[in-house]
Amino acid sequence: KISQMQTDIVAGVSHDLKTPLAGISASAQLLTSGRANTPEEVKEFSGYILNEAKRLTAVVEKVLTLAKLETQQVAMHPEAISIVCLVDQAIESVRSAFPKATIVRGNIPDDNVSGDFQGLATVLVNLIDNAVRYSNAEAPWVQVDAEWNTHGEKRDLHLRVRDRGVGIPVEEQSYIFQKFYRVQQGMVCDTEGTGLGLAIASEIIRAHHGSIQVESQPGFGSVFTVVLPYERPNFSH
Repeated sequence: KISQMQTDIVAGVSHDLKTPLAGISASAQLLTSGRANTPEEVKEFSGYILNEAKRLTAVVEKVLTLAKLETQQVAMHPEAISIVCLVDQAIESVRSAFPKATIVRGNIPDDNVSGDFQGLATVLVNLIDNAVRYSNAEAPWVQVDAEWNTHGEKRDLHLRVRDRGVGIPVEEQSYIFQKFYRVQQGMVCDTEGTGLGLAIASEIIRAHHGSIQVESQPGFGSVFTVVLPYERPNFSH
């Protein structure tokens, strides 16, 4: 299993590493050859190297995070988390990166949910970030809301991230939580990404004994729903 996991990681991430490395190499060659003649050109190529290095770092960090989650090497600590604070922090995190986006908080219970705060924040940030990135609008719209659902004696929190983006074809929806998978059609295919974010989110929610689902229609947007049990999660199982 570990051998297969390593093979999957190498195969899936190779393209995401090769592209920025090629750009870094080309820019470095221009700088070392003296063909960047002005301070502006030196600044431009140096900035490109820095940006691509950051991109490489992000890819490597996601690969390591996913590998640790899959082998249960990430320490998670259950605590009582304010749902309002969790949502607000995630929204502000994405809003600072996309000031033109409209990210609104819908109805949120003034209540607590049990879980690992950093892990759940990572999931929400990823879902909101995706909703903004995969929008064909200049000013994307995203809404986050939540509600408790009761089924007999079972009580679950349903956290939803809604968008009006490009949507996901039905035939691809069952694959999007697999590592390195990226939708093969339209704008989603053209938008940069590692194909790891939803896989990481899925692993975090699985550790909470919950689930993550999607409803989507191309051209009309998507709704991602995170279902979390009311009970305090046992991260040792």
